[in-house]
Amino acid sequence: MNKTRNTVLKAIFAICLLQIHILTTAQEPLRGEKPKIDTSYIQSYYGDLTLGLSIPRKYVDFSLNDIQNDQDLEYQPNNNISVGIKGAYKWLGLSVGFGLPHTSENIDRYGKTERLDIQLNAYLRKFVVDGYLQYYQGFYLNNMDSYFDNFDQNEMNYYQRPDLTFANVGISARYIWNYNKFSYKAAYDFNEKQKKGSGSLVTGIFGFISGASADSLVVPAFVRDEFSDQALFSNVSSINLGISVGYIYTFVIAKHFFITAGVVPGLGLQAYSAIDTEENTVLSKGGLGISTTSRIALGYNKKRFYMAFTGVSGSSNLINKDITAINFGYGNVRFTVGYRFRLKDGKL
Repeated sequence: MNKTRNTVLKAIFAICLLQIHILTTAQEPLRGEKPKIDTSYIQSYYGDLTLGLSIPRKYVDFSLNDIQNDQDLEYQPNNNISVGIKGAYKWLGLSVGFGLPHTSENIDRYGKTERLDIQLNAYLRKFVVDGYLQYYQGFYLNNMDSYFDNFDQNEMNYYQRPDLTFANVGISARYIWNYNKFSYKAAYDFNEKQKKGSGSLVTGIFGFISGASADSLVVPAFVRDEFSDQALFSNVSSINLGISVGYIYTFVIAKHFFITAGVVPGLGLQAYSAIDTEENTVLSKGGLGISTTSRIALGYNKKRFYMAFTGVSGSSNLINKDITAINFGYGNVRFTVGYRFRLKDGKL
């Protein structure tokens, strides 16, 4: 068993080194050179100013599954909706959003969440980079109806944990093997257009540090007797480092409509531990872990006008055999409508 495990770990390490080599040797120029593409598949608007209005929504979630006793807890922050501007010119893409305030009724029902959420989704010609710096404090129990049969989600207040915090720091970089025929930019930055259906194998590396903590046990007192001892913790932290392999494809319908979908699962080294309020270790594990990134986009893309719904989600799963499973989820969804302005010598 140990021999097999060591072989797997060596293979993951070797592939990580290979991916680092691919990513460092596949760097593309930032200035002065148009990307090389197959123009029968991709239409480039490299010199146009792409500008749109967007409604973005960033999110995280934290869930605990007691496999042994078939019990679940699903914690979510009180997310707000933002209004922003998303633009792109040549190699540079930026988005800025402003959060809309919650009503007092909303805060009473879901509680108050303080947050710092910086997400980077960079779509380059040969690779895509995702980065996260997230800190959330204040969650509510989303699956109240699992424990209270008469719970009315439209009328009653949710169980709230103002002391519960979540933090996530990480980055992933993935190489796009069919980069000359498949475009991430067409679906997410809108400074290109996918003219014909195409997809690509995507491989890369990732590294994340994540955790959740609270002043008392994460499991509420009213269901504590239904959970196993290894689920009774107040603090959990994890480190994930590994490789990812997946596929993404864009379907083009009636020339201007498109659907993009992709899943990139990752396998890597994982270490995590959980302690209770007395700082006693209740759960500790090291070994192989799973991290997954998914993407979807649906939209309409003409020469000047475009609109799309896009989503990027990630998750890290901490599984302790048949006893407990902890999941950290994160990502963003966005609706964008915009226009491309033709520039001549850098001017409208």
